[in-house]
Amino acid sequence: MSSFFDNARTLVRASIADCFSSPQQVFVSDGSPIKVTGYVKKQQKGDHIVRCLLTHQTLPENCSMQYEGKTYSLVYEAPLEKHSKSSQITNEYTLVISVKGSSNGYSEFD
Repeated sequence: MSSFFDNARTLVRASIADCFSSPQQVFVSDGSPIKVTGYVKKQQKGDHIVRCLLTHQTLPENCSMQYEGKTYSLVYEAPLEKHSKSSQITNEYTLVISVKGSSNGYSEFD
């Protein structure tokens, strides 16, 4: 039996998905595509731009996606450790540009 809080959280997730989300195509580590319902949020301060994929779904590790003609790795932004591990309404994945030729997937060169 679910609690009133769990029911309310489910309704909030559904409302966010209905208002802001659209189907997104994400690629798992073996290259096969999966459909994810979510939206990309862009934040900019000066020349620095950060993009995040927000979704209620939990994605496997080492996923990537195409956005605005570039390939990005998805890095999960975990909430701060608390007693309750399910405190956030959506999962947030930071889009990190994938650079070929770098040994660890990160490089100072675009």
